[in-house]
Amino acid sequence: MSEVLRTGRPRVFREIPDSLLAALSRDAAHLEVLRQLGLESAMIVPLRGRGQTLGTISFLSATSGRRYSPAHLGLAEELAGRAAVAVDNAWLYSATQEARARAEAAERRMAFLAEASRALAASLDYETTLQSVARLAVPVLADWCVVEVLEENGASRQVAVAHVDPAKEDLLHEYHRRYPPRPGGAHPSYAAMRTGESQLLRDIPDSRWVAGSRDAVHLEIVRRVGLRSGIVVPLVARERTLGAISLASAEAGRYGPADLPLAEELARRCALAIDNSLLYRQAREAVRMRDEFLSAAAHELKTPVTSLRGFAQLTLRRLGNQGQVDQAQLQRALEVIDQQSDRLSRLVLQLLDVSRLEDGHLKLDRQVTDLARLIEDVVAIVESSATRHTFSVQAPSSLPALVDPLRLEQILINLLEGAIRFSQAGGLIEIEATIPDPATVRLSVQHHGEGIPREHRQHILDHMGKAHPDDHFGDLGLSLCISRRIARQHGGRIEVEFPPGGGTRFVVSLPRGLNGSDGHRGGEL
Repeated sequence: MSEVLRTGRPRVFREIPDSLLAALSRDAAHLEVLRQLGLESAMIVPLRGRGQTLGTISFLSATSGRRYSPAHLGLAEELAGRAAVAVDNAWLYSATQEARARAEAAERRMAFLAEASRALAASLDYETTLQSVARLAVPVLADWCVVEVLEENGASRQVAVAHVDPAKEDLLHEYHRRYPPRPGGAHPSYAAMRTGESQLLRDIPDSRWVAGSRDAVHLEIVRRVGLRSGIVVPLVARERTLGAISLASAEAGRYGPADLPLAEELARRCALAIDNSLLYRQAREAVRMRDEFLSAAAHELKTPVTSLRGFAQLTLRRLGNQGQVDQAQLQRALEVIDQQSDRLSRLVLQLLDVSRLEDGHLKLDRQVTDLARLIEDVVAIVESSATRHTFSVQAPSSLPALVDPLRLEQILINLLEGAIRFSQAGGLIEIEATIPDPATVRLSVQHHGEGIPREHRQHILDHMGKAHPDDHFGDLGLSLCISRRIARQHGGRIEVEFPPGGGTRFVVSLPRGLNGSDGHRGGEL
């Protein structure tokens, strides 16, 4: 038979000796069966179709006494030809059915993905759209589906849950609440998020849950929701892992490698929707911050411009009515115009600094600077115009650090001017410089005035945040905004403390950056 398949030529055995039966048999039992059949003669004819051998047809003679010869091949080959046509047609029909089934499956997959895309595009609130996708996946792709997103602290948060039995969705919520996956643990969702690769769980025996459950309730929940096989796919967009989507079944062996492409395509579309939503939120926040910035800038610029125009108009009116202006009045007007022009100039420079900081174009010129000497120089500058205040400086005789001296001077002037404004009645302002550890320098500016109203304290270091509702605090929002950005660019931070005795203390922590060390990166303010 194998020779006929190989060569495509028929064979006729007029006699079938026992040696031929022995050659054809697989083992002794097979040989015994062949002997019991009493085979005496045989013809084996190939089934030819589409230019190839599809199989063979055998004609056997046992007890009839018939002996085959080449003369019998004509009829046998005719029968084999018709049989080959039938076999070929059956194969074609089967192949057509398989192709049709594959086409229908592909059509269903495309229809599912199209419906999922429509759900994801329905809103920029990704939690709402992901819930819709989870419900689409059940029961088409899974008995239950869970979507998790990564938080900034590395923990995962469930944003979508669906189960074929809606009553069990509460169990899935309870499972995640009571037994959240541990970051860095072996849980499939964290494994997928950590590696960026899909996790295929073809068969999860109950013994695995018995061994891995944290307690009896944990095991009971897993058994009730049903988890014998599953697929977990990471949600990745722009090379950043955003979370994971889990498809699970209570049936062992439900998933195999062929199911991965559809699950991964669904995950790709979900990740894109999450990423678009986050980008939209960031864009809205940027617009909000821009509007807030412009509003604050307009507010800050309004005061000096109003003063300039007011005194200029007053002087012109007196000049027009009287033909001349009193010398003392003119001097006062020019002094105010000079002061407000200087303030307006400083505000414009501050606005430019904010713009450069926002765009990342403000570069630091770091130099080894004696901060003790820098503090003395800054205090001398501020002290000359602060007639109601006294200043106390506590600092080592020498305090070298690798900083931009001009920008650090800007921070100190901003904080000292803020302390003066917070204590309009005058009083003591304390400046202190310490070294809490060899790599860090700590500068503090404290006043003992009325301080910041309690309702404004939590927003004092917000972007462009105002410390006080009264206009006499002027451009403090810009000053603090710039100061905190400069400190952060140095790798440090600014904090605000409110001592029990009243007043406000601003604390600047900076890396010293000496001995080849650039210090540590400070946190957000």
